[in-house]
Amino acid sequence: MKVFIAASDRRIQPFDDPIGDTPIHNRPLSVWQEQAFRDAGLTRTAVLEPPCLVVPDNLFANGAALRAFIDRAAGRNA
Repeated sequence: MKVFIAASDRRIQPFDDPIGDTPIHNRPLSVWQEQAFRDAGLTRTAVLEPPCLVVPDNLFANGAALRAFIDRAAGRNA
């Protein structure tokens, strides 16, 4: 399944960094997201084209949580 990150254009102040550059345990949020996507069996796409999972750019979750959501939402317009 594909995953699309919906950009919010939010910036982290006072440095004006993109949200994906936010450090969490010395790793950028974007690195954590990519790991979670891999763990959940998701492939990131740059084009919003159904069917796909749409997540906000500030999402911090693990692969198990993403997979559980996908499994429970299967067959529903979630």
